[in-house]
Amino acid sequence: MMLTGTQLFARRRGTAQWLTTPLTATTSFFPALRLELVRETILLASSVSGSSVTHISAGFARKYVVKPAPDQLEQLQAIVVQGRSEASFLKSATGEVDVFLGVPGDRLERVEVHVSGTDPSGGTKQRVDNWVDLRQARVAPIKPPDSASSVAPESIFQ
Repeated sequence: MMLTGTQLFARRRGTAQWLTTPLTATTSFFPALRLELVRETILLASSVSGSSVTHISAGFARKYVVKPAPDQLEQLQAIVVQGRSEASFLKSATGEVDVFLGVPGDRLERVEVHVSGTDPSGGTKQRVDNWVDLRQARVAPIKPPDSASSVAPESIFQ
């Protein structure tokens, strides 16, 4: 799988054919990968905890628990609601973003996003638990596939 600023590319293991779909249509699957949204969520958070030291992978990190503001809850779940529907959605919506900064060095090591809520228009309950582990590395620029077939978002992983 590969993400660009606007597209999600996916290829099944053992095949050569790449599929692509607009990234905006798949953001509810991968909120932790949207680092710009995670940054915005932290800046606009309703609360950010003090740090606690925890063990991750093969080391230690400072963990911060971020409670998203209502607007960020909607963005993290990729849901658009207005008026009475918004109030109804926010009653059922919960969210937490856990940010892990490495010890020593304070480098971003891991982001976990845990959100849930009920879509007021159809009553669909949604729960997303998503994380990304980050490792510092030097790599050459990665070019997206030239010949990817466009598919509907719900078909990208089929």
